[in-house]
Amino acid sequence: RWRANLRNHRKLAIFDGRVAIAGGMNLGREYLGPRRSRSRWVDTTLRLEGPVVQDLEGIFADDWEFATGEHLERGVEPGTDTCAEAAGQVVQVVPSGPDVKYDALYDAVVAAVYKARQRLWMVTPYFVPDDGLMRALLLQARLGSDVRVIMPRRSDQWAADMARARYVRRLCEAGVRFHVHRDRMIHAKHLLVDDALAIAGSANLDMRSLYLNYELALFCYDARSVRDTEAWIESLLAQCSEYRPRNPGVLRRLAEDLCWLAAPLL
Repeated sequence: RWRANLRNHRKLAIFDGRVAIAGGMNLGREYLGPRRSRSRWVDTTLRLEGPVVQDLEGIFADDWEFATGEHLERGVEPGTDTCAEAAGQVVQVVPSGPDVKYDALYDAVVAAVYKARQRLWMVTPYFVPDDGLMRALLLQARLGSDVRVIMPRRSDQWAADMARARYVRRLCEAGVRFHVHRDRMIHAKHLLVDDALAIAGSANLDMRSLYLNYELALFCYDARSVRDTEAWIESLLAQCSEYRPRNPGVLRRLAEDLCWLAAPLL
């Protein structure tokens, strides 16, 4: 409550303890509305039912108690990663932040990247990975995996766009393919690993999300969730163009270097 760095970045709504909505979408005009709009950001959210809702209620209760001091009944103990199955779909709730022991989400993402054998498709508004995630992505690219990153051509954060440039050039040299949306801000966050795992949630692929923020991710292991995520990413790719970085000039490189030094704070 008194620290600027400890930001609750989770997005979660629960209705009657039966239905939950979670993902990357905030409540705001640029994210959602009653009619389609080309000016609206590209974003996603998941509608969930079944035992997973109880797990999400536990996370909401933790956040509510921290913010207000009021204790709510919770479905699970705080900081517990649980796996719930309903109607053949398997979803694992993975929270992260100062209220969760260790860096559970970061560790799970890096482990998933290393385990990939064929493809890694990522969607993120901001791309500022740390050294561990960079090494994992470089290794996968050099092994010949289909590694792709979809991001906005220009996000709403100029400094984050500058900071990502150095990482993007290095990964492109290793064989990673970057795709940028031509005219819209992408705010969705997804990771697709082979045909085995689809991750959605609130965390960006940057150091603030993976280390500092209170975040929430949903790991989906069933074939239907993987197919749905694959189809959505393919539809997004059709709206994007492949990004080929150019060598920057002196002033541009200076700006990139300054933003790169501040990358952990972006």
